[in-house]
Amino acid sequence: MRNLNDSNTTQSNELLQPTVSHSLVYSQLQINDSVNSEQLQSAQQLQSNVGLAYTDNSEHDSSIKSSKTYYQDHFKKLEYIGRGSYGTVHNVVHKLDDQVYAIKTIATNDQNKHRDLREVKCLAKVRSQYVVQYYHSWLDNNLLYIQLEYCPQSLAKVLADKQLTFGRQSPAEPMNVYEYYITCEIFRELLQSVQYLHDVKPQIIHRDLNPNNVLINLPLPNIQVSHLSGEWRFIKIGDFGLATLHDPNVHYRTDQWHTRDVGTVHYQAPEVDTKPPMYGHKSDVYSLAKIGAELFDLALHVSTLDGYPRDHVLNGSVVLLHRILQSMVSYPLWNNRPECREVLAEYNEWSIDKSVL
Repeated sequence: MRNLNDSNTTQSNELLQPTVSHSLVYSQLQINDSVNSEQLQSAQQLQSNVGLAYTDNSEHDSSIKSSKTYYQDHFKKLEYIGRGSYGTVHNVVHKLDDQVYAIKTIATNDQNKHRDLREVKCLAKVRSQYVVQYYHSWLDNNLLYIQLEYCPQSLAKVLADKQLTFGRQSPAEPMNVYEYYITCEIFRELLQSVQYLHDVKPQIIHRDLNPNNVLINLPLPNIQVSHLSGEWRFIKIGDFGLATLHDPNVHYRTDQWHTRDVGTVHYQAPEVDTKPPMYGHKSDVYSLAKIGAELFDLALHVSTLDGYPRDHVLNGSVVLLHRILQSMVSYPLWNNRPECREVLAEYNEWSIDKSVL
């Protein structure tokens, strides 16, 4: 349990900013420093636990290539993507299999290594269709490399493009049924992904859910969306640099609280910044509501929706969704917020059937 506990470092991080196009919404519609023996033993133990490679260069044995050479020999760097928690991210192509990956590079040291390895351990624990896929990681010269699935788009860019793509002149203008249906599908997959994290034992709190960390997994070239199996998912959760395990028996009943004031401020639940910081997985639910409000262009602090009058075809669905989103930001009674599965249980009420399109 302690392996994934918080560090004392507060991070409000700059996040991934990949280059994207308008195609997503249409796709959706189709549906080495030397190491001492203690450090080496620790690294080898980690390797056996999560598949982390570590090269000992202390003897300067020319028969052993350093992991930095491994990076240079096996990957061709394509372009800088942006920053994730604590590190930089590039997309690369593997010289042997010609596949494109994302590699996150984190400058680490003895003081921060425990914190930085937390991301690797979380990723190794949650190998799933709901999160960005973790392949490999290695340490070299106080650098931690994490090899990940490359997802070319983020929800942040989709949000920037969506209004223009569907021809709306302003966020106040109501959506048409096509845009609303696609937006519901995006939000549904996002809820499913976060529910997966909350169902893991022990539970995982992401703590930095925001549109930059919601990644878009586009289909491979020449594969039509309609021909994909039911396992294909567009939405995946990325950047586990601030993720942590949560145990109510520990974090609510002892003084081993989670770190205070972590995540991106706009999406951060109020209880995360309280003293003492006795918060749980419902802080993720708050973040989801803020993302949902941006997806649907809804203001959470108002009681009426002027853009969707009673005679509007989407009125019933949007009014219910608005009420649900407001319940997801409940405070100070934050534990009254619904679980993701409870929001999903009402999907047929707040969404619309594809047959009406």
